[in-house]
Amino acid sequence: MQMPRPSEESANDGSSGSGSSANTRFIPLRPSAGNPGGSSLGSGQQNHSGFGRGSPHAIPQKDLLHETLLRLYDNALFQNPQYQLFSNPPAPTKVLDASFGTTSWAVDFARAFPLIDVVRMDATKNMEAGSDPAYPPNLSFVQGSPSDNLPFASRTFALVICRVLFIGVPEKRLSGLISEFKRVAVVGGFVEICEPYMIVQRCGPIGAALTETILQGMTMTGSNVKIAASLDALLESHDFLDVRESMRSIPINWGGPIGSTYWAYFLKTYLALKPLLTAPGSIFPAMSDQDFAKTLDRAGKEYAACRSYVNYFCAYGEVAESHKIE
Repeated sequence: MQMPRPSEESANDGSSGSGSSANTRFIPLRPSAGNPGGSSLGSGQQNHSGFGRGSPHAIPQKDLLHETLLRLYDNALFQNPQYQLFSNPPAPTKVLDASFGTTSWAVDFARAFPLIDVVRMDATKNMEAGSDPAYPPNLSFVQGSPSDNLPFASRTFALVICRVLFIGVPEKRLSGLISEFKRVAVVGGFVEICEPYMIVQRCGPIGAALTETILQGMTMTGSNVKIAASLDALLESHDFLDVRESMRSIPINWGGPIGSTYWAYFLKTYLALKPLLTAPGSIFPAMSDQDFAKTLDRAGKEYAACRSYVNYFCAYGEVAESHKIE
């Protein structure tokens, strides 16, 4: 199967090519004419709107990051120009969700595009989603980790999407993982990778201490905490065509619903990492649950006062016909 190329108009989205990097300048969330910081990549006109789930208190904890990203990109589920093809696919079409975390993206995509077969890789699930009424009938699960060799035939998927996975994969394995994404994508299909730049910008002493401890733990596993700023270069090094990259900034506990939702996600993450953050020799050694909760409350107020934010990168590239199947 070979996907037809999108029109020049749909591809001309004003996004940047290679060479983007994280910096300390806050990029406005919504693009506007004459605003070089914005990008039309995330326009809700591309996808389907209406995925929002209300205030952070009404959002299940497992969906907090997904909801943050929906708000960041104006309800767009993906950024490449293939959206035109998914509404009326030219042939039986499959999409692979190889992201870290919950099934929220795959469920929303399957509901938005009922003619597309969506496959979700999941380390814990091994079932036919159609047998569960909670899932759309065009969504199926394959048990396994996206960091392993992918258990799919070559040239299977029109879109392979991977969100918030690379920051947890040892850097030495990233090239092989991208090669696998390329192998299972059809000619003319796309691979899209989205990652946060893990260094929080403009934070105070508590936020800086929390960030430093988490980054140290990630570095010890071999992860590259700055990998988000190199997504375009990774795709270009594997000979993808027309590589595009965008960056948007997510406020932490300020800036309206998106900031409060992202802070709720941060808070959930910090609570899950309490054993690391309060271990002997750590920044908050032997801190009680009550004192730790108070510290996190101060961190949230500090993020708001400092106008802290995280830069989020998204890059995609097209699979060329000349790509060899490895």
